[in-house]
Amino acid sequence: MPIYPTPWYIAQNGLSAYEIALANGFVGTEAEWLESLIVASAWESEEPSWTINWINTYFTLSNTPITSSEKVYLNWLRLKRDDDYTIASNVISILVPPISWDIIQVDYNI
Repeated sequence: MPIYPTPWYIAQNGLSAYEIALANGFVGTEAEWLESLIVASAWESEEPSWTINWINTYFTLSNTPITSSEKVYLNWLRLKRDDDYTIASNVISILVPPISWDIIQVDYNI
């Protein structure tokens, strides 16, 4: 007869991950919740098309990002949405015009 060590934890019943998702605002069936966990899209990384003229603040991406998936960097520093930039469809508006040596990089999910 095998001897098992005494566990250091006490198992407890609690909410499932789906129930926690519902409590935090998810609306849908358990099957829909499971489907929402699957990432079926791809990441893009690009320098948006733009003209550097110390006035231009609008820059175009090749694709339209999934809502709130974009990460915008100016000279390798991440910008904060609504404070530093806004986005509509595939157009990013940086609130302070970049200067000629600035580098803009955008990573996003499509």
